[in-house]
Amino acid sequence: MCINIVQPIAGENRVSPDHAARAVASLVNRFEALRTVFVEDRDTAMGLRQHVLSSGTVQMELWTVPRFDQEASTMLSAELAGIDIGVHELPIRAVILAEKDTVRLVALRLSHMVADMWAAALLRTELQCELGLVNSDERAPRASQDWQPADQADFEASEAGVQLCDRSLQHWRDQMRRFPATLFFRPSAPPDSPRYCEGRVTSQAAFIAIHLLSRRYGDCSPAVVLMGAVVALIGAWSGTASVGLPVMVSNRHMRRSQGLVGQLVQMAGLCVEVAGRRFEDIVRSTAHASLVALRHGQYDIPRYRELQDEMAQERGGFEMNSWLNVRVWGDNPPRLSDDGRTHQAIVDLTDETSITWKEGFEIYNVKLGVLADMANGVARLTLRTDTTAIPRHDVSALLDSLDPLLIAALREKGLDQAAVERIVARPR
Repeated sequence: MCINIVQPIAGENRVSPDHAARAVASLVNRFEALRTVFVEDRDTAMGLRQHVLSSGTVQMELWTVPRFDQEASTMLSAELAGIDIGVHELPIRAVILAEKDTVRLVALRLSHMVADMWAAALLRTELQCELGLVNSDERAPRASQDWQPADQADFEASEAGVQLCDRSLQHWRDQMRRFPATLFFRPSAPPDSPRYCEGRVTSQAAFIAIHLLSRRYGDCSPAVVLMGAVVALIGAWSGTASVGLPVMVSNRHMRRSQGLVGQLVQMAGLCVEVAGRRFEDIVRSTAHASLVALRHGQYDIPRYRELQDEMAQERGGFEMNSWLNVRVWGDNPPRLSDDGRTHQAIVDLTDETSITWKEGFEIYNVKLGVLADMANGVARLTLRTDTTAIPRHDVSALLDSLDPLLIAALREKGLDQAAVERIVARPR
């Protein structure tokens, strides 16, 4: 997996290709993660060991076009999507797009092995600074050379780091005892063809409804409202009293790690009671559970896996191999009143809601992968599934239910989980 950073440069900012290339090289020189490759090591759990290069060559391509337009940008995006980065290679590629002698775009593709989305945001700011696109008085988060991945590894191996890991694992032990044995109680059936599918709903209506509910609930962010909606929908589909899903968390709650360019994302079990509860309460419980998960998101992965095996044996087996990831990109909340007129406008917007499908995965190692994100005025919910666990028509029903759930929550302040179950089960 890879992360893209695409930095446009307005025509009035005259940046030469040489300047852009030096800016990219400066990032690689300053941050160890961008010089990290993986070498064979049979003594490690994954059979790989990280190695930081002291010298090397960054692959950069210079594209020139007579006139920069959307077609050129689309071509660049397609080019980035086709770049794969192996674990033994330098984890960064760069493409510089110039109109005649002036750079209009600098694009970086980073291996997800060495950078998470937080690190990508830090690197974008650093790239902007190197290109002269950020005023020195702006308070954008900055990356730190004083806390590199090797420093983080040293801390985790220290006595304080081990104690932190111990506390986190004790928390996950308690969570694993609460997890439902499975979310997939439906009778087993032959898989659909193809076996694996991915469906995505994209909704302007959901984006606005989520922001209104966030404002109504007061202390719940839009991301948490979206996460709570996912929990309620999955609980309604599964029929479980609680929903347990590992979530992707970024371990940045310590100040020194907030400027780290590196990979600090791990999985953390989120367990929320849903049976007989109001939607608002499910959202608030999701907020609390996600904050606690973030607080305990730093642990030694081999020890976590050992704990998971131990708890599976203690409980006679339980599932923790699905996942949930929630992201908000450049959120720009709409300024609308929470009243009947706005609610009707949201209903009208559901005509613009769309569902798209991506199929044909040859293999997928989890039963359910959930990505919920918000950006550019739309909310998206993506479900990637093994159809032996969730058939395609159930995936479709869950995606179809996002708008109705949020609209019902706006109209009925006491909306409970039984009502959510009726929404999910409603014939389409």
